[in-house]
Amino acid sequence: MYNDKVLEIFRNPQNYGRIAKADAVGKAGEVEDGDVIKLFVRLKGETIEEVGFETFGCVAAIVSSAVITDLLKGKTLEQALKLKAEDVVKVVDELPLGKEHGAELAVKAVEDLVLNYRKRLVKEGKLSEEEFKKLTANEKVKVKAPKTKASKKDKKAKKPAKKVAKEEKKVVEKKEETQPEQPKKEIHSASKLMLLTKKITTTTTTKNAAK
Repeated sequence: MYNDKVLEIFRNPQNYGRIAKADAVGKAGEVEDGDVIKLFVRLKGETIEEVGFETFGCVAAIVSSAVITDLLKGKTLEQALKLKAEDVVKVVDELPLGKEHGAELAVKAVEDLVLNYRKRLVKEGKLSEEEFKKLTANEKVKVKAPKTKASKKDKKAKKPAKKVAKEEKKVVEKKEETQPEQPKKEIHSASKLMLLTKKITTTTTTKNAAK
């Protein structure tokens, strides 16, 4: 199934292992899908000086990881982004039909590695958001520059409308509860006397009419 070159690299993979204090780390694939590739690099300026990898997956994924690390050595980050799956396959002559995904995954891990490194530069203030956007504008992965943490004031301003309305309602209800109950208006004594007089006069008039 696999040719001799593939099997030789699989038995003795170069650059295998994690790099402590790596300048950048890239990942591609998910355990649920069967293959995961992690790449680690140490840089000198923008040039890749040291590379390592950890891969969980099939023979093709492991071999592609080893090959891509060899191809990355001595390249700048810009040159690294130009690598294609075909470049990986070319090194081993061929990969069995249906196993090319290992090479594609390795290339995606490189893209993720460069992206993460640039995000780190933005957070450290070594790369502006505008420069970040320009660098990623023509690349496959479209991303937004990382943002600084929002202040408490900003978070409060971004509260959902429903939540704000609910809070305002509580304030109004609380205000109404604290207000003293308004006493019922009592009729003035003079007005009471007038009503009583009117009632007596009406009753007397009615009695006289009846006689």
